[in-house]
Amino acid sequence: MNQIFDKINEITHDRVDSIIFVQSNNVKYIVRDPKCILINNLLIYEGKGYLLDWYDLEENKIKIGYLKEYDIPDTVIEMLREAQEDNIDYTEPPIFQLYYLLKKYPVNFIKVLDVEDEDEIEDV
Repeated sequence: MNQIFDKINEITHDRVDSIIFVQSNNVKYIVRDPKCILINNLLIYEGKGYLLDWYDLEENKIKIGYLKEYDIPDTVIEMLREAQEDNIDYTEPPIFQLYYLLKKYPVNFIKVLDVEDEDEIEDV
């Protein structure tokens, strides 16, 4: 399991605490340490990684606000496919809810501008 998180950290240049992996309508939850507070949560959806900011269910569609988007290599996707899923029952309520919503509803991703992005826009 550590190997997966090491690879994800190389891609994101950040410490990711949990992963929700969605591929072909299958949803899997993987956590670095079930006892830690989940700060950086990555949703890997059909080969792309999204650093989660917020989500909302609206008109039978999940709107997901994300801070950053990443291309996830096939080698990591294969590792995630083979990884054993962790017990979602003990995670934080928002992650628990998103996990089950992803099993039922389609997704619409929305890029969230952060302070650095806003500064770049003003400078253009």
